[in-house]
Amino acid sequence: MDMNQLAVLGIIALGALAYTGVKRVIRMREMGSPVDTEGEG
Repeated sequence: MDMNQLAVLGIIALGALAYTGVKRVIRMREMGSPVDTEGEG
């Protein structure tokens, strides 16, 4: 593996984490519960 492949995999991983995080926040908002950042991470 060269550095380019590692960089691409890192970007994909970050994108997936951000995507799932946004989906979670949207789902919580649709349910009407307050969005709190406690317990995250």
